[in-house]
Amino acid sequence: MTILVIEDDAIIRKLTQKILTNAGYIVVEASNGEEGVRLAADYSLDLIICDVMMPGLNGYDVLAQLQQQEETKMIPFIFLTAQAETGQLRRGMISGADDYLVKPIRAAELLKAVEVRLKKYTRVKQYYAEQLDQLNAKDTLTGLPNPSSVEDAFQQIISQFPADLDSDAIPPTALLSISIDRFPLLNEYLGHGVVRQLIKRVAVRLQGVLEKYGLIASLNTSEFCALLKPLEHRYEVTGIARELLDVFSEPFAIEGHQDIFVSLSVGIALYFRDAFTLDKLLNHAHTAMVRVQQQGGNQSAFYSVAMNVGRFNAVSLESDLRQAIENNELEVFYQPKVNLQTGKVVGAEALLRWFSPTRGLVSPNQFIPLAEETGLIIPIGEYVLDEASSQLRRWQMAGLKDFYMSINLSAKQFTQLNLHHRLSQIIINNQLQPQDLQLELTESTLVNNGDASIRRLKALRSLGIKIALDDFGTGYSSLSYLQQFTFDTLKIDRSFIHKIHENNVNATIISSIIDMAHKLGLKVIAEGVEEQAELEFLTQFECDEIQGFLFSRPIRAGEFLSSPFIDLDTLSQTV
Repeated sequence: MTILVIEDDAIIRKLTQKILTNAGYIVVEASNGEEGVRLAADYSLDLIICDVMMPGLNGYDVLAQLQQQEETKMIPFIFLTAQAETGQLRRGMISGADDYLVKPIRAAELLKAVEVRLKKYTRVKQYYAEQLDQLNAKDTLTGLPNPSSVEDAFQQIISQFPADLDSDAIPPTALLSISIDRFPLLNEYLGHGVVRQLIKRVAVRLQGVLEKYGLIASLNTSEFCALLKPLEHRYEVTGIARELLDVFSEPFAIEGHQDIFVSLSVGIALYFRDAFTLDKLLNHAHTAMVRVQQQGGNQSAFYSVAMNVGRFNAVSLESDLRQAIENNELEVFYQPKVNLQTGKVVGAEALLRWFSPTRGLVSPNQFIPLAEETGLIIPIGEYVLDEASSQLRRWQMAGLKDFYMSINLSAKQFTQLNLHHRLSQIIINNQLQPQDLQLELTESTLVNNGDASIRRLKALRSLGIKIALDDFGTGYSSLSYLQQFTFDTLKIDRSFIHKIHENNVNATIISSIIDMAHKLGLKVIAEGVEEQAELEFLTQFECDEIQGFLFSRPIRAGEFLSSPFIDLDTLSQTV
C-alpha cells in the first residue's frame, strides 16, 4: 500500500513517515501542496494524508484539484490539522475528505485511521471491479455479450485451424456487422423510452436467429456484430443473412405503437480471405454494412477491396485536417447580415474556411461532416468561438456599434457540459454584452438531444445570448419545435430562397413563415440571397434580415471594416 504524506513541517512529516513505514506501508513525501498534486499524478496511491494549513496551495486547494482529476478523485483523503483549526474542518469534510487527525500525531490513532480508510477503499475498488467485469461481459440494455466476448470466441475458433492449413482450405468463417436502418428517425419519432424497448426486442429477434450459428454481441445502441461458426460453403453465409432479414419483415408492437417496422443493413467479412485479425474483420464488415446503408438498407453485402477507396480518401482527408488544425490553416471569414428596414449591416456570420497547401480551398461541405464524425469539430468549434468573439471585440474597439456576431454551434459542442461556463468566460474575457453573440443551432441538433435541449437552451438564454434556429424548413417537424424550444430568430434555408420569385409554392411557404414568426415575436433571416428579385420579394413580405452573395460573399476580417458598406466615421453601418 502506498501513502502520500503532504506536510510542510519537516518534523511532523518525518514522524508520520516513520510511523507508516514501520507499519509496512510505502510512503511518498511532499513538502508543499503543489508538489503533492504532482506526486499524486505520478504515483499509484492508496491514501493521501495532507496538512490543512500550508503556504501556497493549502489542504483544501489540494483536495479540490485532486477531485478534478479522474485518476485521483477516488483516493481516500485524510486531513492533518492543529487543535485550533478543527472548527474549520466542516469545510474539508463537505469538500469530500474522508477523515481528519489532530496534531500532535499519535501512532495508534494514525494507524487506526489509515487501516479503516484503506479497508473501505479496498472494498470500494473490489465492488467497482466486479461491476466493471459485469459491464464488460454483458450489454446493460440488451443483455447481449459485449465485444470482448467476440474476441474470446474468435481466438477459440482460429486456434482450431492447423498452422500449416492452406488458406483456401480454411472453412468460411464470417463476421457480420449489423445496423438498424434509419435509427435516428426512429429515435426522433418514437422517443427515448419506446426506442429502448424496441432495442431490447430487436436483440431478442437477432439472438433467436443467430445463436444457433454463432455469437451475437452488442457494439452500441443501434449496431451489433455476429461471429459465425465455420461453415462448409460460403453460400451458407448468404442464407443466414437472408434468414435474418426475413425475420425483420414482421413489425414490432410497443406501447401503443402497433406497426414499427425495423430493417437491417448487414455487412459480411470472411476470416483470412478479407483479414486474419478480428479488428480488421470488424472494420471490413462495417465498411460493407455502410455501403449497404448507402444503397437503401434492408440487404446484405460481402466486403470487397473496392469499398475502401472512399474510406482511404476520408482517412487521408482526416490526416490533412488534423495537420491543418496544428498548422493554423483554418481561417474564419465573415458574411454581413443586412437589416432590410434600415439598409444597414447589423451583424455577421462567422464561417470557417480551409486553405490547404496541397488541396487548395477545401469545401466546408467536405470537411465539416468529417470533423463532426471524428470529434475534431470540438477543437475547431472552440477556435471559431474564440476567434469570432475576439474579432467582434476588436471591431467594437474600432468603432463598430450595434452589431452582433453569429456563430454556428455543432451538436457535439451543444452537448458539452461546460458550454454554459465556456460562453460566460468568452463574454467576460472579451468584454462583450451577451446580446452581442448569437448561436445558430440546427433542428437535428435539438431533436437528437430531446428534453436535454430544452434545458440547455434555457441555460444559454439565461446568459442573455441570442439563439437562432438554422436551416429552418429542412427538417421533419419544424413547426412543432417552435412550441417546444425558445428562439430569437428563424433562419430560412437557402433552398427556399433560390428563385423564390419564380416558385409559387416556396413563395407561399416563405410568406407564411415570415408572418407566423412575427406573430410569435421572432425575427426572420433569409440566407443565400443572390438575385435582386429575391431581395425584392423578401422586402415586400417584411423579412427582417438577409445575407447572401447579392450583398457580399464571406470575407476576411481585415477586409470587413474597409468595405464600402461600413461607415466608421458616423458609427453606423450603411449598405
